[in-house]
This record gives sequence, structure tokens and C-alpha cells, in this order.
Amino acid sequence: MNEALSTKKCSKCGEVKSLLHFHKHKQSKDGHNNYCKLCNCAASKAYAVAHKEEVAAKAKLRGKKANYTEDEWAEIIKVKQEKALAYFEANPDKLEQKRKRGRKKSFTDAEWEADLAKRRERSVENAQRKAELNRAYRESNPKKYVAQSAVGNALRDGILVKQPCEVCGSLTVHGHHPDYDKPLNVMWLCPEHHKDWHRENGEGLNGN
Repeated sequence: MNEALSTKKCSKCGEVKSLLHFHKHKQSKDGHNNYCKLCNCAASKAYAVAHKEEVAAKAKLRGKKANYTEDEWAEIIKVKQEKALAYFEANPDKLEQKRKRGRKKSFTDAEWEADLAKRRERSVENAQRKAELNRAYRESNPKKYVAQSAVGNALRDGILVKQPCEVCGSLTVHGHHPDYDKPLNVMWLCPEHHKDWHRENGEGLNGN
């Protein structure tokens, strides 16, 4: 069956799509899920939100993220990524083998290479765009950049330690500067309450 040409109607959104847009499902007559990938992912997320305790319990049994705090899990992922990067840099042939194993059966070699080339191009473009935005921010906000860098260095050196959000207690926090003339005097706020602070109070003092 040529999946690139064959189509199927999603029983969730009703759109007719190529079989490339459906996960494989051996028990279905055509070998594919009745929901397209987008609808299937949305349904999975909705289930996870509606059954948080059940999902968390299963995660604990598997020894996954639910066993750790946000900071501990982030550190675990960071260490794993660094180890993987070091391994594949030392063994480039293993990286190519991993990529080949990751190729979907629905792609021909030519299709896979074309898709891979596009993703590499987008990755380079995104990296360049991010660098341009960071450079523009530094040039437009030199005082803010210096203060933010000071906090980053202080965290690295152990002079500062992240604290839970001062409003809700979340462990995912930003170091907010009420006054940029005092770079190490920060409030620890989660992203949501950080935005709320700015909506209510505007920018921190002496940022220009």
C-alpha cells in the first residue's frame, strides 16, 4: 500500500488526510488508527489532564518524572542529554544508525532525506534568528542583560539559590528584578505570576 497516496477520513475531526497523518494500528482493517495524529495527541493530552492521579500513579510505577521534583527531573534530563551528545560526538556512525532506525516505514529513503534536509535547514534558520533576537535584545537593553547575566552567574556559583514562586510555590521560576540597579536582589516568580507582576506594575526600575 502506498501510504503517501492513500487517504483516510479522521473519525474525530472529519478531515480526509494521507495515511502518513495516522498512527499505525495493527488491529484496524487498514492498519491505521481511526483518529489522525493531531486528534490522537489532543485526546491523549485531554485524558492526561482529566486523569492526573491515575497518570501520575502509572508514571511512578515506571520510575518516571512523577518521582522527582521539577528541578530534579530537569537536572536528570540535562545529564542524559549531555551524555548522549558526548557519546554521539565520539561515535558519529552510531548517530547515523540511530537515525536510520528512527525512519518511519511510510517514508522512502529519498523522502526521508528530503525531510531531514528541511528540518536541518529550519534548525539553522531558527538558531540564526534566535541569535539575532538575543543580540538585538542585548543592544537595546544593556542594563537588563547585565543584571540577568549576573543572576545566571550567581546561580552557577551558588551565591543565589532558586526559591519557590513567592505567590503560588511553583518550583518553575524566573528571577524577577524589581530594580535593575540591584542585580542580585530578585523576586522568584513562576512565569504566570511574573507576567501578572508586569501587568500590574510595568517594568522594573532603572532598566534603561
